[in-house]
Order: sequence, then C-alpha cells, then structure tokens
Amino acid sequence: MNNFIKSCLFAFLSMLTLTVVAQNRTISIQSTFKDISGKPIPDGDQEVTFRLYKEDGSPMWDETTMVDVQSGVFSHLLGSANPFNDLGIFSNKLFLGIKPLGQPELVPRTELTYAPYAMAVNSIAGLDKSASFENIGGHPALKVTSTLTPKDIRSSANNYGDNDTGINFPDDGEMDLICNGIPVMKTFHNTQNFGVHFPQHVGFGPDANNSSLLIGIGDNNTGISHPAEDDLRIVTNGADRITIKPDGKVGIGTSSPNISLAIGDHDTGIKHLADGALAFQTNGTERLRIFDNGRIKIGGDSGNNGAVAPLEVDIEGNTTNSSYRSVVNNTADWKQMWHGTPGCNAFGFIETKCGASGGNFGNVAIGVKGDVVVNGSVVSATGISWSDKRIKNILGISNAKNDLDLIKKIEITDYEHIDKVFNDRRVIKKVIAQQVESLLPNVVSSTRRVIPSVYENATRVDFEKGILTISTNKKHEFIAGDMVELKCFEGRNYREIEVIEVKDEYTFTVKAETDPKEVFVYGKYVDDFRAVDYDAIAMLNVSATQELIRKVEALEAANALLNKSNDSLLKENKMLKDATSSIEARLQKLESLSVKSEASNSVSAVVK
Repeated sequence: MNNFIKSCLFAFLSMLTLTVVAQNRTISIQSTFKDISGKPIPDGDQEVTFRLYKEDGSPMWDETTMVDVQSGVFSHLLGSANPFNDLGIFSNKLFLGIKPLGQPELVPRTELTYAPYAMAVNSIAGLDKSASFENIGGHPALKVTSTLTPKDIRSSANNYGDNDTGINFPDDGEMDLICNGIPVMKTFHNTQNFGVHFPQHVGFGPDANNSSLLIGIGDNNTGISHPAEDDLRIVTNGADRITIKPDGKVGIGTSSPNISLAIGDHDTGIKHLADGALAFQTNGTERLRIFDNGRIKIGGDSGNNGAVAPLEVDIEGNTTNSSYRSVVNNTADWKQMWHGTPGCNAFGFIETKCGASGGNFGNVAIGVKGDVVVNGSVVSATGISWSDKRIKNILGISNAKNDLDLIKKIEITDYEHIDKVFNDRRVIKKVIAQQVESLLPNVVSSTRRVIPSVYENATRVDFEKGILTISTNKKHEFIAGDMVELKCFEGRNYREIEVIEVKDEYTFTVKAETDPKEVFVYGKYVDDFRAVDYDAIAMLNVSATQELIRKVEALEAANALLNKSNDSLLKENKMLKDATSSIEARLQKLESLSVKSEASNSVSAVVK
C-alpha cells in the first residue's frame, strides 16, 4: 500500500455531505483515491489523517483512523475518532486536508462548502432583530438577541394575522404561546415543565371542547377527561372507556374499580398483590394466582402458601366424599391426605372418589376435550374411562384362546431411560412398543417427538454469520433437512431447528441468531415415535385370564371325575382287602387244624 501511495497524486472529494449532529457531532464525507493513471487504488484498509485548517492555514482539529477503501472509494465520519469538543471552530471557513500513512498531505485542500457551523441572521421579517445558532453549554442552540413581542413572530395567514397572537419571551428561560392576547401555553424558567392556561379544555382535532384533554378525530366527545380531582378518564363517543382512580386502580368498562385492573365491573379483573405476584378474580372471588416464582395456582384457598408445583389446581367444592380435591401443604413435598369419610386413601395431592357415596364424578378439577400429553408420570388414586355401549359399534367378544396365545408372546422388559433428567431414573419393567407392534399393531400408535439420539455436549461450536457449526463425539446420524433439538447454556434453546448441512458424520450446521458458546445436542425429531395403549394390553390380559379360568375350571371338573373314580377304586380296594383278610384268617385256621391232626396221628403210632 505504501508503494501505491507514493504514486498517488491526488484524492477527489467526489461527494461531501456535511452535518453536525447534536448527539454525536460528526461530519459525513465520501472521497475517492486514484493513482496517477486515474485508476482506483486496490481494496483494503488504509490509515489516513484528516485535518481541518482555517483559511490562513492554521490547523484547528485532526484525527487519524483506518478507512476501508473499496474500488477506490471510502466513507468516513469526521469526529468519530476524535470528537469535535469545541464547536466554535465551525464559525470559521474551514478546509479539509487528507494525509495517507507515510505520505505527504494530498493537495489541494478541500473547502467545506456547506458549513455546519454558526449561522447569523441579521434580520427577521425585516425587523431590526437577530438570531444565531451558537454553542451554548456544549450544544448547538438558537440564540435570540432581543425580546420579541407577540407580533414579532406570528402567522401571516389572513385569518390569524393580528398583533396579539404569536410567541413571547417574557423572561430568561421562559416562552409564552399567545392567542388573542391570552397566554395559552407557557414554559417555565429552569424547568422542563410547560403549562396550559385554558381553565377547562385543551382539544386536538375538530370541535374538541368537551374534555379536559380531548383528542377529537371527526367528533367532539372522544379524548381524555378529568372530571374530578385525581380522576382521569379515557372517553370515546361520549362514554367512559378507561378510568384511572386516585389510588391508581384502573377500570376498563367500569368507572368504579376496586382492584388493580377491573374489567367490565368493579370486582372482576386483575389484582396486583405484591412484587411479581398477580391474582385474577371474578365477582370479587379470586380464581387464579401467579406467584413471584412463576408458579400458578387455580382455585381453592390460594392464600400466601404458594403453589407446590408449576401448576396447582385446587378445587375444594363441597365436602362430599365423591369430590376431587387437591390441597396445599406447608411443605413442597407430595404427601398423603384424608378427606371425607376416614379410611378413604388419597395419594399425592389428588383425591378421587372415596367413601360410601357414588354415582357421579364429583367436583371436576380439570376438564379437557382431547388428549393430555405428559412427559412424566400421572399420579392418581384411580382412573375412570368412558365405556357406554351407546357410543360403540360392538364387533363381538374377543377370542380368549388367541388372546392367551398373544399374551404369552409379549415380552416384559427391564430398561432405563436414556434421558434421566426429564424421565424416571429407576429401572422400569414394561413392554417395548416395537415388539408389541409385531404382535398387536392396533395397540401401538405413532406421533411426532424428539428422541435422545445423540444426548451429549458438543465437542466444538463455531458461529459465523448466523450459521452454527456443531461437532459431536458420537455419530449424529443426521441428514440435511432433519429437525433437531439443541439445548444451549447461554442464550435461547433451539427446538425443531433444521439441519442445514451435514459436513461429516460428526459435524453439522444449523441457523442461529446468536453464539451460544456451549451446546448440548439432544437428538432429532421423528414422526414414528411409538406409544402403547396399556389399557388394551390390560384388557388382553383380562381376556387371556378368562381363558385360563376356563382351562382351570375344565381341569377342576376332570379332577373331580378322577377323584370320584378314585373313591370307587378305594372302596373296591377295601373290599378286596377285607376279603383277602377273611381268606387269610380261614387259611390260618385250616393250617392250625392240620398241624393238630398230624400231631395226633404221630402219638397214636408211638403207642402201638
């Protein structure tokens, strides 16, 4: 660049826009650098010293800064590097000198032809009066050198060309707006206040004369009314729409609010309770409260105990045993409670039907038309489902034998969640949707949801021009067009943000508004996230159990027949045993007689 500057003979000020702005006091210039052949110098940054000279050549101000030269053209705000602290220099004719780094100042110097410095006016409307723009207190200001009468500054229109309508400067720092000789608006010395002198009405618009301050747009009864001390009303079509009372209470559609913001009547609306806390009430009864920690409580005795969860529903209703109810404890723990008939158990903060009464749902705390989707658990004492046959087209009784065969094939699996932050951390014993789907596709449904397919911190995050490049240690398995979820430790989280480009199996890009520095890559959204109808599996189990009962009953009947046959056999066996015993006894007698006979014969033989 220095070699080029040596060959640079001149700089053209092709356009010079000169403005001194009260806030930043800068002068905007645009200039062109060309070499000796008239070609623009190469693009790039160039250090340049700008200097303002008086007509006699004495320097008044200078600054050195870098300018960006593109196609030989650069723009710069004089005063951006070295502010014009003394605006008095602009009372002189000034010439601008430009000096590139390491080179002599370019010639000739350029005169600031449109001067942003002091302007003197020798006469106003032919009068022997004067005004000038000068530096007063470090700010450009209009200085009037003599006091003007109402006729000195006035409208020239025929209807208002009189001598008692205009602007008057009665004292130092004061100004009056005069109408027909009456001061209707006044500024006050050493204050930022101004006063309106009309005793009743100030109107903006046609025939605006019915309110203290009336903004009339085509009518005369729309604006701001001040009917009583410290009482302010906003009026349209002659009717009060918004009322602000002396204590700050606001009414919309009511002129007598008794809460912070009443809507429609005096005791329905929003009540400000304390710093960060609001209550919504209707007919004087509080219905909903938002606490300073962001938690919400609906119904019941909202009081000051706070909500034990981000959303707590407390519907007390009556004290019948069949009412749904949740209660507020003095601790943040979920505890067991009793309500109604002793011995009726309730779990957590939800109590369902209990005791002897029944036949209805009691006082319903939450009514929903449609699905309720919960990421965590639903805890209740019981569950009730609609089951009226009049809403059903009954196709028949399920085949219990087939149901038993199916239930034997369903695999009960032990598993843990990958995401243990937003899900249960325990080992869970349940089914797997894909396995159940292979057996019972009608009990498995699909929806759109994010899965923790990556679930790890990014190893590298680069942000440039609205593009976030993210690298992971694990293969992300994304493709361009996938919607992913990113959790950022700084700045906003990104849910369902599109993958713009996949650079490799570990790196991808997305659009981003800011640089989050650190990113946790959760995973991608899928349209086939499975859900299982556990009620259907429970009913399948009922049907299979019924089939098992039939089998058991058949076995029991067969066993009864076997037992009856066994009893007959036992009886027959006993009879045989008895007969055998009798025969054995007779044989023993015969054997005894036989022995005796043989012994007698032996004795007879010896005697002979």
